Amino acid sequence: AVLMLPCSCSVDEIQEASDGLKTISKIEASIDDAPVTKAHLEGTDKVKWNPWDAIGIYSDTDNPVLFTTNGDGVFQSSSGRTVSGHEFYAYYPYYQASLSAENRKELRFDNSFPSSGENPYLNLPIIAKSDGSTLSFKHAAGVLHFSLTGTQVLKSVTLWANGSEHIAGMGTIDLEEDIPVLKIDNSGSTVMIMTLGEPVQLTKDKPFDIWFGLPPITLSQGFTLFMVFEGGSISKTTDKAVTITRATIKNYSVVDLNQIIEDEEAELAAEREALIALYNATDGPHWNN
Repeated sequence: AVLMLPCSCSVDEIQEASDGLKTISKIEASIDDAPVTKAHLEGTDKVKWNPWDAIGIYSDTDNPVLFTTNGDGVFQSSSGRTVSGHEFYAYYPYYQASLSAENRKELRFDNSFPSSGENPYLNLPIIAKSDGSTLSFKHAAGVLHFSLTGTQVLKSVTLWANGSEHIAGMGTIDLEEDIPVLKIDNSGSTVMIMTLGEPVQLTKDKPFDIWFGLPPITLSQGFTLFMVFEGGSISKTTDKAVTITRATIKNYSVVDLNQIIEDEEAELAAEREALIALYNATDGPHWNN
């Protein structure tokens, strides 16, 4: 569960006209339904906004305005502009989202959200709808989590959807829906690549975490992980269907690169021995081309 302060704002920060039109200049925001978000993950159960986090807020009558926080969850207009209206919408991440030109209740997101390490920073899309009094964000995506061990120096990890489902690229979120869901366009990619800024030395004792932010979707034929390290590469595949659920982390057991390499070498050795046995059993030295 997420530990977040309840949403609240004081009366002098939200002004209401006689016709019911409200104006927002400052508001407190919470994230209400997931263990990991766009934000900084602290420990195992607490999500915190970062000082540089930015959200967009717009209304049924006003265009999006940038709001920022110092990390305490209170967001203020960065430009001094206010947002007025009867119904309000908010979204994160501000710089990866845009309002659809055709439909004010549809948001466009660039979905490519891999991260790594114990405290990941995941730019997962989150959405809030409000009458102007509070903001309570809901997740529109889910997370696939792996832990890697070994002795290699890891350079990149690629996730493939074996069934050709679109997992990365431009997507949309329909704000008319009660529960926001990220849907990737048909022009999206079946591959998501995470290239590490600095190669990471894997160890046998302390797993290295990999996180992929994905749309809620079923990978009908499973997925493949392709890992590149200094001096080589290796892959691990599952052909079982995998369902990614909104606001949920799907955790997998530790992937040991050393064990994968040993298993592949053992399999190749067994195939080689089988071929040699077949060759000897069928008078191989006297075969003719």
